[in-house]
Amino acid sequence: MLVLRESDVAPMLQQLTLEECHRLLQALWRSLAAYSANGGSEAGSVHQPMRESIRTADGSTTLFMPASDTTTTTGIKVVTLPGAGGPPAGAIALFSPKSGQLEGILNAEMITAFRTALASMIPFHLFQLPQTQGQDGRGNRMLVFGAGKQAEWHIRLGLLLAPSIASVTVVNRGRGGLDRLRASLGDVAVARPGVSFVYISREEEEKEGEEAKYEGRLRAAVSEADVIFCCTPSTEPLFPYSYLLRQQAGGEGEDAQERKRRFVSMIGSFRPHMHEVDTDTLLSGQTLLVDSKQACLAEAGELITAGVRPEQLTEI
Repeated sequence: MLVLRESDVAPMLQQLTLEECHRLLQALWRSLAAYSANGGSEAGSVHQPMRESIRTADGSTTLFMPASDTTTTTGIKVVTLPGAGGPPAGAIALFSPKSGQLEGILNAEMITAFRTALASMIPFHLFQLPQTQGQDGRGNRMLVFGAGKQAEWHIRLGLLLAPSIASVTVVNRGRGGLDRLRASLGDVAVARPGVSFVYISREEEEKEGEEAKYEGRLRAAVSEADVIFCCTPSTEPLFPYSYLLRQQAGGEGEDAQERKRRFVSMIGSFRPHMHEVDTDTLLSGQTLLVDSKQACLAEAGELITAGVRPEQLTEI
């Protein structure tokens, strides 16, 4: 039996080449395609029922996620989201579908963050970023909400797959998470010296009485971003739809506002009361992409609140 701890998994993923990243992306894409082609949760050879959850007395939530291709691999991921905050913890156990023998255990935290970000990269790597040098003569701009492992891997993979990105702005509630993320991305900063990193803490600026300054920085970051990755379990929208609009040169008022073409990804909502964006933002895009219609319509607060129908969604 193979046991892979986070200390085993992390260096393999952090040192991925572009070619290796593309190979893993294609493998995940094929897996998701097989899941959709087989009708989703329990039909055909790919068997993946809806995940179950247990909520403990202290407010923590443990998720149980089984899956099998019925021929080569059967597995289950068990992850606990601490009620007091902090990163998820858990493991992925892999079994032989024929004998039931346990073949391997992997630490789930790093793999979960990587796999989720990699799923976001499937449509992102096909998205044509605008050919712009920006107001300051730099390239495309990335905006990330959150400072955990999910945010880290969206940044790592986004920069690997889109070399035109020259600016990364990270917005998080607290400063501590931003400091930890900055330290985790040290190797990225060294490898990509041409990329500027900006870290904005909402609590820190509001604590200093700079609420208006924070909102101004947030609005500018959202308006200027070419790609936005939302990686938080937020229960309220991270920004209003109006922040996506920008004033056309020489114009005044709402009629002179325009919405630029951009890529927006949301991965944080796993309960109906969670929202990373408002309904106007959600429905402003040309395409709504999901990994699973059934799961997202049952769990993603943005889709539930907006009354989105299955025919409005496309599975990646």
